[in-house]
Amino acid sequence: RRTVVVKSTVLPGTADGLVRPILEAANVPFRLGVNPEFLREGRALEDALRPDRIVLGADGPETARILKGLYRSAKCPIFSTDVKTAEAVKYATNAFLATKVAFADELANLCDAFGISYDEVHKGLGLDPRINPRFLVPGVGFGGSCFPKDVRALVAAGRRRGVEPLLLEGVLAQNDVQYLRSIAKLEEELGDLRGKRIALLGLAFKGDTDDVRETRAVPIARTLLSKGALVVGYDPLAGPAFARLVPEVKIVGSAKEALARADGAILQADWPAFSRLTPKDFVTSMATPVVVDGRRILDPKKMRGVRFHRIG
Repeated sequence: RRTVVVKSTVLPGTADGLVRPILEAANVPFRLGVNPEFLREGRALEDALRPDRIVLGADGPETARILKGLYRSAKCPIFSTDVKTAEAVKYATNAFLATKVAFADELANLCDAFGISYDEVHKGLGLDPRINPRFLVPGVGFGGSCFPKDVRALVAAGRRRGVEPLLLEGVLAQNDVQYLRSIAKLEEELGDLRGKRIALLGLAFKGDTDDVRETRAVPIARTLLSKGALVVGYDPLAGPAFARLVPEVKIVGSAKEALARADGAILQADWPAFSRLTPKDFVTSMATPVVVDGRRILDPKKMRGVRFHRIG
């Protein structure tokens, strides 16, 4: 009897409704399980070797025993449940994390409007034992191959079953416009962006990957271009892939080259190299050192001489 395990992120009911009939048609005895992965792009090997939890869905006790045996050396919690619930756990995880990002973004926007520090509000918020302050980092919104896709899929699946997922719809709506905050901050400093040279640092959806799926750099670049700006982009890995999405952006080979003679800059991805940029890097290279930190990776207290902004 073969044991078949689904690792993919699939909606609840997929393994039983799609995979099981295919296996049954093969007329070979089988067991069916689900073991969703929780790997972060750029940290996949680390997460695979040292997971912080393991979720197993099994169609029976023997399947559960076999799956647990695969992780006998694991030093983390192992949650064993049925197949459909295991599928749902992965979707619930991604939907909740996306919701935390959207909440942080919206709270930061409100802090901006009130003229108060998001960092201070975040500190006070995190003192509540019911609230985990991790992942409440505002910026230009989430992207990648998981959060947008999975939240949309959950919304669509809910609607098909007569549920209107108002909260998750709001998460998507908020994320769709959050990137505009970075452009608004440029306009506060530079006014009309027509003819302005804007450096876009970070083209992947986050640092440590070349993945440009759903990256916020795409709508940022397209909006800047629509306003008449010249956009110069740099990413340690994602330049070629991004150029295929927005060919009007000039891709260069270094952050220094992107910043040269720029009227403004947006940091869109949290590459470690960008966190090491100094005020001198901006002041000596840029025509006007206007910098919008879209990922909160620079310390504003150290940005002397830079017209520095971040969200919140």
